[in-house]
Amino acid sequence: MELTRGTSLEKKKANIDYPGLGIFLTFPIALYLIFNSVALLTETGALGTPLASPAGHFSLLVATLLFAAISYLRRLTDLSLLIMTFWTGLFAFLSLLVTVFSWSNPTDLSITFGNIMILLSWNQLPLLFLLIVLATVSPRKAPRRKASRAAPPKRLFSTFQSFALTFSLGLVLFGILYLLAPRSSAPLITRHYFQLINLSFWQIGFLLLAGCLVFILACLTTRYPFTSHLSIWGSLVLPGLIVCPLYLTLSGVSITPNHPNLIAFSFTLPVVGALGISISALGAMQSVYGR
Repeated sequence: MELTRGTSLEKKKANIDYPGLGIFLTFPIALYLIFNSVALLTETGALGTPLASPAGHFSLLVATLLFAAISYLRRLTDLSLLIMTFWTGLFAFLSLLVTVFSWSNPTDLSITFGNIMILLSWNQLPLLFLLIVLATVSPRKAPRRKASRAAPPKRLFSTFQSFALTFSLGLVLFGILYLLAPRSSAPLITRHYFQLINLSFWQIGFLLLAGCLVFILACLTTRYPFTSHLSIWGSLVLPGLIVCPLYLTLSGVSITPNHPNLIAFSFTLPVVGALGISISALGAMQSVYGR
């Protein structure tokens, strides 16, 4: 009897999907950290101090490390697509719910989850993350046989063409989000964040176009790993998180006189940086698994 109990316990332990459990626990933490970092960097950047949020940069760093860990765990479980789609879909649903509720019942919010979602309402970042997950995470393929030596699939673009295409699409995404960004920092100063929710029909159309571009960029990272990651870092991550904030800080450019273009530019920088680093990190799943 003791032997049968021991073997049954061992079988139950063997049936536990530990990589899937790890993704289930770490992925929502990474999502919350990256959304929180974008909200913090947006608030400080739009007020004229883009590098004045160490907590925002630290949260972004921790979220990136968690995405890298998830990229490794991805190849060890079949449930990654289901788990990550569930969590990103939940965050996207909550974002839409908070947006609609605040639009119909404008109230002042403290630094809470609802506050974070409202700061992201003009770009609907959780919905864009859902598209990234759907593009980069696929169900686990059957293991390849050693005897089969099939020729690699023919690529549609060359190395230079894939780099130029991804870099151009990244810049177009940057421009679209800049057009969508708010032109006033008054809601941040007065803490009336619900004033940021003012989506018109043309803005909704641009959001749909931005979603298509994000999905295409995420697909390109799985098809052309090296060149796509390099171009995404060159067009989104480095300008959004390092180069432009550092230039705005060192050059002494101040947006406190309420310059609309600089305010919109500062709103855009952390969003494109977070999108770029997330596409690069989550897109690495396919290349890691394919090895």
